[in-house]
Amino acid sequence: MQRVNGDNVRRNTLKVFSPSPSIEQCANLIQNVSEPTETLPEVDSRDCQQLKRKVDYELRTKRTT
Repeated sequence: MQRVNGDNVRRNTLKVFSPSPSIEQCANLIQNVSEPTETLPEVDSRDCQQLKRKVDYELRTKRTT
């Protein structure tokens, strides 16, 4: 299984956003990005839940005003 580093992701991103990306290029980018890497920081699920609650709250309060 191929490891993805930042350069790979950048190169594939440029490919996808070039004038007319092929379906294969899009699929390659999605596959590369979704493979696990050691370079990604650990995400604490509590941080995610706290952020989601904050966003939900802000959306609710903005909707009523």
